[in-house]
Amino acid sequence: MLFKSTTMKNLLLLILSLVIYVFNIQAQNDIKIIGHLVNQDDEKLKSSCVYLYQENQRVDSVITKKNGKFSFYLYRNKNYTIEMITENYAPKKVAINTAMPEDAKLYEDVEFIMEMIPMVSGVDYSELDFPVAIIEYSEKKHQMIFVSSYTKAMKLEQKKISEEVKMAQKNN
Repeated sequence: MLFKSTTMKNLLLLILSLVIYVFNIQAQNDIKIIGHLVNQDDEKLKSSCVYLYQENQRVDSVITKKNGKFSFYLYRNKNYTIEMITENYAPKKVAINTAMPEDAKLYEDVEFIMEMIPMVSGVDYSELDFPVAIIEYSEKKHQMIFVSSYTKAMKLEQKKISEEVKMAQKNN
């Protein structure tokens, strides 16, 4: 009986150690992305559908609550796209490349606010077929960052579309 008891204790310790190890590895691999969806008046957008794609396969989705907030956990060394869809607004996408050195440690979540642009007849939204931002790991800063040159260029395109929307709304 003592042998079985000791064997059981050892087996339980082994299982517990493996569970702790797996959770530790999982925590090191996870990158938390937090987004907030707002309109042009900075009001939070509830009931928006947010889809997460990994290597072009949908792997998760959420619907935003009253606070317009959503979050996903991403694995390292993968390519993701987050697609945000809100009724009466143009869909937007953010591309995320989580490639980073194995020993890289992230100390901050990635958080952003996405202003959605209203859909108005006669406005060209074709630039929004592309991601409006790209996020990737910076070895220099040891964190996930927006690729500034791309994101700035897309911000200008979004500004043009927003101006078109305002003109179209005035004319209606």
